[in-house]
Amino acid sequence: MQANKFFLSGYYGMRNSGDDALLMSSALSAKKFLSAQSIEISSPTRVHLPLLEAFDPRLASKQSFRGENRFRHLWSAANANRIIFSGGSVLHCASDINMKRLMMKLAGRGPHLALGVGVGPFHTVTAEKACAKFLNECGYVGVRDEESFAVATALAPNANIEMTFDIAPLLIDYIDENSIAAYQRRGIGVALCPKERLHGNPEAEQQRLRNIASALTKAHRDSGEPIFLIDFNGHNNLGDAYVHQELRAYIPPGVPVFRVPYNSNPLRLMERLKTLRVVLGMRLHASILAFMVETPVVALNYHSKCVGWCDQIGIPKVYRFDTHNIDDGILTGVLSHGLYNSFKAPKLSTSDAYKAARKNFEHASALV
Repeated sequence: MQANKFFLSGYYGMRNSGDDALLMSSALSAKKFLSAQSIEISSPTRVHLPLLEAFDPRLASKQSFRGENRFRHLWSAANANRIIFSGGSVLHCASDINMKRLMMKLAGRGPHLALGVGVGPFHTVTAEKACAKFLNECGYVGVRDEESFAVATALAPNANIEMTFDIAPLLIDYIDENSIAAYQRRGIGVALCPKERLHGNPEAEQQRLRNIASALTKAHRDSGEPIFLIDFNGHNNLGDAYVHQELRAYIPPGVPVFRVPYNSNPLRLMERLKTLRVVLGMRLHASILAFMVETPVVALNYHSKCVGWCDQIGIPKVYRFDTHNIDDGILTGVLSHGLYNSFKAPKLSTSDAYKAARKNFEHASALV
């Protein structure tokens, strides 16, 4: 087995900008901080990201038999020295956590790392117990929000757990500032996701779209700013294109609305976000990446991970909306006031967020 061979386990190769950013950040940081010589990833497709060699698929895009990708995960783990579980709410389901534990047992000497992860919420006691075992077996765990830290340290008080941050902000090191220096900030960015559509409640989604469309229309009339609908997920069936198309249908024809299709290059996406005046983010990494390029964020929270991130950076309460109950009048007021005056900055600076994100790999490097 090649020395320092890493396997990066995540939701990769699925045309999701947030996961693309996590993968790129993980791979570049594994090379930079952990001296990774060879990297494989859990992906059903070939993935090519800037500054990195292409990653060949290690999973099947269509399984030939039930559980095929489970065996493929285990085979990849058995051929790696170290595993990195990075980003996302990766520790909440018992079967998935136990799969990760088995991967660590099959892999080489380790230590194995969980970096910038969320912990919970759990739906069963079995999941809690599995998570406690995982935390104790993992060499180092960096959690991305205060609630995850509280849950993790309560479950496994003797495990090597630290409060860090999401790892995607580490990509700020690789942005070409010259490519966006000539741009003047312009427009309202919108990044929604089809949550209710995927969970059988389309009417709730349609009501939210109507309310958002009303607020965007009024904010445009107040400010003159155009609207940019940004697809963070480019999946043909489960992506953001359809929900953004339906949002567009609720906005009157005279309002300038532009589509920004999925971009597989996280750096270009971050550069695009930096040209906007504000981002209305339902996709968590739309908010995270916008924050890191100092674009104001109005958060549409649909999950505890979104609320946890808002709490961690100290985003003003007035800029937080529950996706189940969006008042278009209040949203209009927030957008129009911020565009006319200015938006209040979060309590956490981007430099401090970067330092907290970097801590994932700096502290892990002491163990490798």
